[in-house]
Amino acid sequence: MNSYPFEISNAVSVCALRFCGYEYEVSKGIAAPDCVGAGLSSLSKAVVQTLQLHPNQNDNFAAFFILQRYLHKWGGERLTKYSDERIAYDFLFLHLYAVETPPEF
Repeated sequence: MNSYPFEISNAVSVCALRFCGYEYEVSKGIAAPDCVGAGLSSLSKAVVQTLQLHPNQNDNFAAFFILQRYLHKWGGERLTKYSDERIAYDFLFLHLYAVETPPEF
């Protein structure tokens, strides 16, 4: 269940996917050997639970990236626009949409 019209949903997804979250996961040393993206889940969980940004901007980008993967590919598709995950996703989008991604990611 998508909470946006198609065009807006695509724009938000593109914004999230401009950051190479999997590369960041490896560089940060939090990658799980058998589960791609699992190391990033703690970064998104912190934002979802508290609706507070990480001090490290790359962690915010990574949380946004992994929430996009979850909400559009890995099981969160049926969550409503009022779910904690979608609210955190929107919150991160509003914070990050005009911020340049770091060149290494």
